[in-house]
Amino acid sequence: MPSDPSTQAPDAGSRFATRRRFPRFALDRPAELVEPIEKLRFLGRATEISEGGCFIEVSNAPNVNLTTQLRIEKGVESFNTWARVLYSRPRSGVGLKFIATAPDEMKVLKVWLGALERI
Repeated sequence: MPSDPSTQAPDAGSRFATRRRFPRFALDRPAELVEPIEKLRFLGRATEISEGGCFIEVSNAPNVNLTTQLRIEKGVESFNTWARVLYSRPRSGVGLKFIATAPDEMKVLKVWLGALERI
């Protein structure tokens, strides 16, 4: 006999969705990660973004915990901040957490987010 669905644990995605600090938004913009000490450069596309971080599709993903300078372009505008690699998906991309974002850059990001579709 099947168990009562109301007593089953929720799937992983629904559990984590309520733990997110900021809502995520769909995005498709060119992105560049630069690690200034080793002069490492990674080019990719920002596909998800929030006030706290983003996901960058990149074929050659940087290592977890790497701190980089991030630049996301939108026409003639750009969003620039420091970011740390939180997780890496081989041959897919990296999840980044924004760190030390300047107030003027946060204003740019908030304007962008206001025009994007929430996911």
